Amino acid sequence: MTSSAFSLPPDAVDVPVQVDEDQLYGRIDWRSADWPWRPSPATPLEYGWYRATTTWRHILQSAFQTGGDPDRWLREYPEFAAAELVRRAAGLRSMLYVKKIECMTEPGAANRALFVTPLYQHGVEASGKVGFAYELGMTMAHWITVVMSGLSGTKHLELEEPPDMDMAGRGRLPDLWGWHAGEDMNWLIEAKAGRHLGGERGQLASGWQQLSAGSARMGAVRHRKVLCGALLPDRTHWETEPLTMVVRTEVVTGAASRFAPSLQSAARMRERDEAALRDVVALVERELLVYLTLVHGPVVDLRVERPAVAFGDARPDGTLYFERQRLGGTPLVNHREFLVARLPGTDVTVGMSQRLVAACRVWVESRYGFEGSRARWDLDGVPYGLRPGDDAERGDFAWLVQRYRDARHRVLDAYRHPAQWSQLLDHRAVERRSGRDRHGELLEHVTLDTYVATEGLDPIVFAH
Repeated sequence: MTSSAFSLPPDAVDVPVQVDEDQLYGRIDWRSADWPWRPSPATPLEYGWYRATTTWRHILQSAFQTGGDPDRWLREYPEFAAAELVRRAAGLRSMLYVKKIECMTEPGAANRALFVTPLYQHGVEASGKVGFAYELGMTMAHWITVVMSGLSGTKHLELEEPPDMDMAGRGRLPDLWGWHAGEDMNWLIEAKAGRHLGGERGQLASGWQQLSAGSARMGAVRHRKVLCGALLPDRTHWETEPLTMVVRTEVVTGAASRFAPSLQSAARMRERDEAALRDVVALVERELLVYLTLVHGPVVDLRVERPAVAFGDARPDGTLYFERQRLGGTPLVNHREFLVARLPGTDVTVGMSQRLVAACRVWVESRYGFEGSRARWDLDGVPYGLRPGDDAERGDFAWLVQRYRDARHRVLDAYRHPAQWSQLLDHRAVERRSGRDRHGELLEHVTLDTYVATEGLDPIVFAH
């Protein structure tokens, strides 16, 4: 898609991104970012100085899809899922806003960027800025790897390790990891954010050490190390310097993961189903909080509708392309119904497709029905947290593994053949309407299965 093939929406922003293989020190000249971001599934991170054009909605959704594992309390208190979504977005919405910039004149540039607000500069104490930096770092790391580069999703390594990683030993490990289907390997990801990240003892240097420590535990398996730094302006330039990103990355060569289904191998009879199953489970994991919010509330204006936008409208960053590639299908207009609702106390509307609601319902019922809320599925269907040595504690290992594999396939079946809305919502009465019937303007981000929207007069976007 060329820059002339779409019109940029009013919340489009340019994020300067430097991708390099060397250590990064000091501050960077964001005005040099003039290459448009054009990733491909096979080469998602190429070295260069980029102008990554995205939207506020994409970044907001990244905040919803990353964060600590909520399993420990969602089983008991699913009605607080909405509060967790509000919390994840609150820092971004109070500390950042969109402002016009003049230097990026290439076709397709939004000529708007993210700046810190006067609240961040003058109204928040140091401890509050540290907390915001953590949330921002995780959000922007998820955005650059998942939204912009096609990673299936991010997971916290302290809660769930890659199946190839040896967790024995000591030392700090990276924050996140995820599977990239185009490269057929795992990515180890470390997220940093703040005003000063460089220097020999700075956050970027320590972050690379954490990545190297995690990489050493991957043995001889091929993987990618990705260091993501979200740079905030210093105290004297907060009104003129936007949010920028530095990414240091390196591919560690080695053998393919034994847990990775090779799309070129004819030895696997179910290779295509396995890949689709893995991607659907990853999608369900990313959207679990949204599902529990919609089903358990409290929310405002819960409804079933067909969003008014067409797939492909104003997609400058390749998100839709990656969604199509992973989950199949190339519809150009929206023919699916979505369950949507507004988060209480905000102007943010979230939602998901009928087939994703069905998959999430089966996934939650299956997963929460098992003993041990932290058990996971790896890429071959073996639950994380379960190993043959666990037999004495959890019963017959092979039997439990089969239960998990059966549950994963039920998730895929539900996704491909969703039940009716009445069954999915336990015969709860929900209004049906057309997205074009809504009063007022919404800025919508719709993929084949996910939905997020903000109001057209969002003060964060239109502060200036």
